[in-house]
Amino acid sequence: MKWNKKQIKAMEGSIAKWQSVLEGAKEHGSSDCPCCKLYGVSVYGIDECDGCPIKEVTGENGCHGTPYHLWNIFEMNWEENDTAYAELRQEKAQAMLTCLEDILASMKKDNAKLDSKEG
Repeated sequence: MKWNKKQIKAMEGSIAKWQSVLEGAKEHGSSDCPCCKLYGVSVYGIDECDGCPIKEVTGENGCHGTPYHLWNIFEMNWEENDTAYAELRQEKAQAMLTCLEDILASMKKDNAKLDSKEG
């Protein structure tokens, strides 16, 4: 699949978001996700993620198939003042960041292969 500039830019923005979360910023779900802002979100099983590179790679909408839902469960069930919170938060944020970085790397690899075939 050939990835367009908009998809790559959205992934780069999502990576930047999770880098800031890893550094301690609050995570606000789809409201601060560049991919969700461009491609919509999945609500009650209604698929509005068409064109989202995360969905294109995982085959699932709503960031299923990524560590996001484990992050979300963690955030909903842990108190910030719990002694293990900071370490686990870092671990969960790093998992999401690594997942997105891997997706972007595969997108760029796909484009490089296609570009070499065209050239």
